[in-house]
Amino acid sequence: MAQAQRAALLNDVQRFQGLENAAGSADGADKLLSYANQIAAEQTQQLMQMRALCNQMLEEAAARDAALANRQAMMDAASQRGLARDDGGFGGAKPLPLNYSGIK
Repeated sequence: MAQAQRAALLNDVQRFQGLENAAGSADGADKLLSYANQIAAEQTQQLMQMRALCNQMLEEAAARDAALANRQAMMDAASQRGLARDDGGFGGAKPLPLNYSGIK
Protein backbone atom coordinates (compact mmCIF):
# COMPACT_ATOMS: atom_id res chain seq x y z
CA MET A 1 0.00 0.00 0.00
CA ALA A 2 2.75 2.46 0.91
CA GLN A 3 4.68 1.68 -2.28
CA ALA A 4 1.56 2.23 -4.38
CA GLN A 5 1.01 5.58 -2.68
CA ARG A 6 4.64 6.52 -3.27
CA ALA A 7 4.42 5.59 -6.96
CA ALA A 8 1.20 7.57 -7.36
CA LEU A 9 2.81 10.55 -5.66
CA LEU A 10 5.84 10.47 -7.97
CA ASN A 11 3.53 10.23 -10.98
CA ASP A 12 1.50 13.21 -9.75
CA VAL A 13 4.68 15.23 -9.14
CA GLN A 14 5.90 14.58 -12.69
CA ARG A 15 2.51 15.49 -14.17
CA PHE A 16 2.35 18.66 -12.08
CA GLN A 17 5.88 19.68 -13.07
CA GLY A 18 4.95 19.16 -16.71
CA LEU A 19 1.98 21.47 -16.32
CA GLU A 20 4.13 24.09 -14.60
CA ASN A 21 6.73 23.93 -17.38
CA ALA A 22 4.05 24.20 -20.05
CA ALA A 23 2.49 27.18 -18.27
CA GLY A 24 5.89 28.85 -18.05
CA SER A 25 6.39 28.59 -21.79
CA ALA A 26 2.82 29.42 -22.84
CA ASP A 27 2.69 31.90 -25.69
CA GLY A 28 -0.64 33.51 -24.98
CA ALA A 29 -3.09 34.40 -22.28
CA ASP A 30 -5.55 31.69 -23.30
CA LYS A 31 -2.95 28.93 -23.09
CA LEU A 32 -1.62 30.27 -19.80
CA LEU A 33 -5.14 30.39 -18.36
CA SER A 34 -5.79 26.84 -19.56
CA TYR A 35 -2.64 25.55 -17.87
CA ALA A 36 -3.48 27.49 -14.70
CA ASN A 37 -6.91 25.83 -14.65
CA GLN A 38 -5.32 22.40 -15.09
CA ILE A 39 -2.90 23.11 -12.23
CA ALA A 40 -5.78 24.25 -10.01
CA ALA A 41 -7.72 21.09 -10.86
CA GLU A 42 -4.68 18.94 -9.99
CA GLN A 43 -4.28 20.72 -6.67
CA THR A 44 -7.97 20.28 -5.88
CA GLN A 45 -7.72 16.56 -6.69
CA GLN A 46 -4.68 16.22 -4.42
CA LEU A 47 -6.47 17.96 -1.55
CA MET A 48 -9.47 15.67 -1.91
CA GLN A 49 -7.17 12.63 -1.82
CA MET A 50 -5.47 13.98 1.31
CA ARG A 51 -8.84 14.50 2.99
CA ALA A 52 -9.88 10.95 2.11
CA LEU A 53 -6.64 9.55 3.56
CA CYS A 54 -7.04 11.61 6.74
CA ASN A 55 -10.62 10.43 7.11
CA GLN A 56 -9.55 6.81 6.64
CA MET A 57 -6.86 7.22 9.30
CA LEU A 58 -9.37 8.72 11.73
CA GLU A 59 -11.85 5.89 11.12
CA GLU A 60 -9.14 3.26 11.65
CA ALA A 61 -8.02 4.93 14.88
CA ALA A 62 -11.62 5.07 16.14
CA ALA A 63 -12.16 1.39 15.33
CA ARG A 64 -8.91 0.44 17.07
CA ASP A 65 -9.83 2.50 20.14
CA ALA A 66 -13.30 0.92 20.26
CA ALA A 67 -11.82 -2.59 20.05
CA LEU A 68 -9.37 -1.80 22.86
CA ALA A 69 -12.13 -0.33 25.01
CA ASN A 70 -14.30 -3.39 24.39
CA ARG A 71 -11.45 -5.73 25.32
CA GLN A 72 -10.75 -3.79 28.50
CA ALA A 73 -14.44 -3.81 29.42
CA MET A 74 -14.60 -7.59 28.97
CA MET A 75 -11.52 -8.06 31.14
CA ASP A 76 -12.91 -5.74 33.82
CA ALA A 77 -16.25 -7.58 33.80
CA ALA A 78 -14.50 -10.95 34.19
CA SER A 79 -12.47 -9.59 37.09
CA GLN A 80 -15.56 -8.19 38.78
CA ARG A 81 -17.40 -11.51 38.41
CA GLY A 82 -14.47 -13.32 39.98
CA LEU A 83 -14.15 -10.84 42.84
CA ALA A 84 -17.89 -10.90 43.55
CA ARG A 85 -17.85 -14.63 44.36
CA ASP A 86 -17.25 -15.88 47.89
CA ASP A 87 -14.72 -18.42 46.69
CA GLY A 88 -12.68 -15.79 44.83
CA GLY A 89 -13.75 -17.14 41.46
CA PHE A 90 -12.16 -20.55 41.97
CA GLY A 91 -15.36 -22.53 42.55
CA GLY A 92 -15.08 -26.13 41.41
CA ALA A 93 -11.28 -26.14 41.51
CA LYS A 94 -9.73 -29.18 43.17
CA PRO A 95 -7.63 -28.36 46.22
CA LEU A 96 -3.93 -29.14 46.04
CA PRO A 97 -2.65 -31.86 48.33
CA LEU A 98 -1.00 -30.47 51.43
CA ASN A 99 1.28 -33.45 51.90
CA TYR A 100 3.75 -33.45 49.04
CA SER A 101 5.89 -36.31 50.41
CA GLY A 102 3.73 -38.98 48.72
CA ILE A 103 4.20 -37.43 45.23
CA LYS A 104 6.73 -39.27 43.05
